[in-house]
Amino acid sequence: MHPYIKHLLEDIENAERKENDHFGYPAPTTFEEEMEEVERYVSGEGELPISELTGLKREYFPPSERLTDEDMEVVLTAYDKMLNTWNTQIEWQPDMSVRAQYDFLLEFVLNYKIVPINLGTIHLDFCSGDSSDCEWGEYCSCKEHWDEDVKKID
Repeated sequence: MHPYIKHLLEDIENAERKENDHFGYPAPTTFEEEMEEVERYVSGEGELPISELTGLKREYFPPSERLTDEDMEVVLTAYDKMLNTWNTQIEWQPDMSVRAQYDFLLEFVLNYKIVPINLGTIHLDFCSGDSSDCEWGEYCSCKEHWDEDVKKID
């Protein structure tokens, strides 16, 4: 294991949301408060990059070229666990290698903006519905459907 990974894993663990941290908003206890939470989410109130929310900046993560697949797997597992504490989940594309997932984390996930929520789960699928400029690149699950639709039009 790369010597720095131990420190990075500690940083990731420290970035987990604390049980009583409602990010300045009370945990909803009534239906009305739940609806206020939904309105806050939809309006984008309090939106910020995941790196700012967690304190985990890109420069904390070594480039994939310096890590083994095992190192990256350990980091990705810890990062996914940490994100779950923030009610957020990455919908990784099937068939992505560990290296591709790690590089995607560095390139797109860390600076992706979310509204921290106290209920439910934010699913990060990075899907715009347009495979021509999809952030997933070659792993885009919509690509085959998009390509079929384009052929039908031609």
